[in-house]
Amino acid sequence: MATKKTTFILLCLILAFAKPILAQQTEFLNNLQQYGAAMPQEKVYLHLDKPHYLTGDDIWLKGYVTFGVQNQLSALSKILYIDLIDPSNKVINQTKLLILHGVTIGDLHLVDTLKQGTYHLRAYTNWMRNLPEETFFNKEFTIGRVQDATGTAQNKPAGTNGTKQAKSNSISFMPEGGNMVAGLQSRVAFKMLQPDGFAAGGSGYVTDDTGEKLAEFTAGYAGMGSFFLTPQAGKAYKAVVTYTNGTTQTTNLPAALPEGFVLTLLPHLPVNVLLAIKTSPALVKNQNVTILVQKQGKVIYAGQKVINAPESLTRLPLDKFPSGIIQVTLFNENMQPLCERLFFNLNPHTALPLTASLDNQQYKNRQQVMVTLKAGEDADSLRNGTFSAAVVNLGGLPQLKTNQSGILPGLLLTPELKGYVENPDHYFEVFDNDRMTELDNLILCQGWRRIVWEDVKAGKMPMVNFQPEKSFTISGTVTSRNGTPAANVKVSLLSVKSYMGIDTVTDAKGRYVFNNLLLNENNRFSVTVHDDKRNLILKVDPQPGVSSYTPLNNGQPIDDATYQAYLKTAYKQLPDSVKQRLGAINLKEVNITTTRSKSKMVPAFSANRNGAGNADEIFLADEMKYSMTLKQFLQGRAMGVKFIDDSAFVNRADNFLTGQNAPKPMTIMLDGVELHSDGDAPLNWIPVEDVASIEILRTAATSALYGGNNGVIIITTKTGKSELHYPSKPSPGTVPLIITGYHAIREFYAPNYTVNPSAIPDHRTTIYWKPDIVTDKAGNATFKFYTTDDKGTYQITIEGITADGRPAHVVKSFTVE
Repeated sequence: MATKKTTFILLCLILAFAKPILAQQTEFLNNLQQYGAAMPQEKVYLHLDKPHYLTGDDIWLKGYVTFGVQNQLSALSKILYIDLIDPSNKVINQTKLLILHGVTIGDLHLVDTLKQGTYHLRAYTNWMRNLPEETFFNKEFTIGRVQDATGTAQNKPAGTNGTKQAKSNSISFMPEGGNMVAGLQSRVAFKMLQPDGFAAGGSGYVTDDTGEKLAEFTAGYAGMGSFFLTPQAGKAYKAVVTYTNGTTQTTNLPAALPEGFVLTLLPHLPVNVLLAIKTSPALVKNQNVTILVQKQGKVIYAGQKVINAPESLTRLPLDKFPSGIIQVTLFNENMQPLCERLFFNLNPHTALPLTASLDNQQYKNRQQVMVTLKAGEDADSLRNGTFSAAVVNLGGLPQLKTNQSGILPGLLLTPELKGYVENPDHYFEVFDNDRMTELDNLILCQGWRRIVWEDVKAGKMPMVNFQPEKSFTISGTVTSRNGTPAANVKVSLLSVKSYMGIDTVTDAKGRYVFNNLLLNENNRFSVTVHDDKRNLILKVDPQPGVSSYTPLNNGQPIDDATYQAYLKTAYKQLPDSVKQRLGAINLKEVNITTTRSKSKMVPAFSANRNGAGNADEIFLADEMKYSMTLKQFLQGRAMGVKFIDDSAFVNRADNFLTGQNAPKPMTIMLDGVELHSDGDAPLNWIPVEDVASIEILRTAATSALYGGNNGVIIITTKTGKSELHYPSKPSPGTVPLIITGYHAIREFYAPNYTVNPSAIPDHRTTIYWKPDIVTDKAGNATFKFYTTDDKGTYQITIEGITADGRPAHVVKSFTVE
């Protein structure tokens, strides 16, 4: 008992709280607050109806957009950009959704022509583009082609890119606090990776330059772990690693500093964490250091500590901190950073308690299911929230391991990490010591720091390149031919479809802006500068969005046998009419290919001089409807055609000539009329929605009737008479413009078998989708749906958030017998 009492007294003496901050640090803290306020972080989380899809499916989704440290629903941005990215990492479709009070609802249709593989959805606002792309929402999922389930598939298995990796596994080391320091014990985190960017397993040990073994380590969850090491001055250290695939590797550890500071977080107490400051003996001079705790530039805690011993402890009150990744930085008396540490805090008041109860536990086919939702507890002052619910039949989906991330890690964890995070939901399943250690290893390995301390000290604010959008905007510049801004010049914006227009004038810098535009779906405009002398140059700014995509790995590995079995089952359940649309029909287990070809579907009024449909390659309207421009559609699809800038060329060996013999662009024919691009890029301004077919003539034989061998692109409109509201070529001083506005909201079809007992077979995998659930003041809400014709385990996933930023997530399962 005496021992416990002595220990308690010593602990009380050690755990003296840091002194209040002094006046000389006030300016620095004010700068930091302004720095954080200048660029508050928006985050996006998308709740999707399921993790696996087929061509022809719809992705049903709800977006939650939050703002600031407390993750409150954002009123900053009104436009959400969602990019669909294919297995070759190309952005193939962009959808724009209207954000109202921080939430948005939408869907994406997956056309039948998509390739099989692992896709990504990326979501962001224009404001979020001020931060690295890793802060965007990113979700991977698979798309399968049921038309390939008959054994004739030519596509690569989902989740692979068909290439072999020649590289070996790797390991990286991240010392706690940033650096190892000679003579001070440091915790060193590590991460093992395979060449494809996924975790590797293995174990190893650390030796010094004499060969003495000093520490051993084994990779834990997601290839990560940590060990303790006390480096000595003048010595070098290396790790010898043996991976689970049998390969070995020797890697140097980061060099230790001769002297300095180390920050170490000690095991969590119920509501506190102990921060140990370790100091080289030569630097113990009774000096003041500042301990600063902040999140996204918002100061959470600031205090001073006197360094009068090689090690001192400070208690940080976790229950007073917000949830998420917290940054602790140690500064000297001149507010220069000495070392820093990131850690994850989960405030018990952050996650909103959420329960879902059913009127039964077992159901029959086509039976109604009633779900009662209960958000919050009696002690909660705010229980109103917005939620979305998805119900899927697990038996109708492939039983594959996927990278799952619910709303808790989606808002609190992954937007503030760098690199790929494997299965973020893992860290939120339970909260025991082992899981918290795994989470801490993740933070040490992949933590990201957005604050530049030199800028804060100098009072320099972060660069804001992208503004939050409240509406659609069309803007640009008008200059003279020598580049001088043209002020007070009239510029007009005309809608090509309605002939409605608005005018504005340029400012002193030659800029013009048309703002507060409410646009839906596809819109065609012309922007014109009023210039009788034709001495002015009109330019239009590109519309916001990110056209490129940098993958963090090569796609989730997927067992091909399991996936093919899933496709075959899905194919058998398709109605015959759908099989016909996909191009093949299965009758009595015999696969019969339909004889109807694309050439028969080209309009008879096509002006193709070879005859309608007599072409090397044909594209039809249904294939184009999700592309913004014809160039975007043809690029990468049209075989043997390459684009240089905005012009199309036949990609043949004889086209690699230069000089006078250099190839000419392909001829573009619109309803029998030849278009001369002259730098005006007709494939960018001919409206996609007006096109019925595109016929590609690549060979000399098919293009002979057009007097050359440069190739021809034959465009046939839906009227075939060019009765469109645009000229064959834009006039000087006019820029044609196509802008996609807000995506129209569609309602999910949910049958009511009590009212309408349809005889049509029902094998849907997404049973129900309801994105507009709102709980009342008591936290209550209900919804109902019907089961399908399939037995098995059904899963209900409900996610949402309250107005004050408390996310919630619950999963409920039941069986259909």
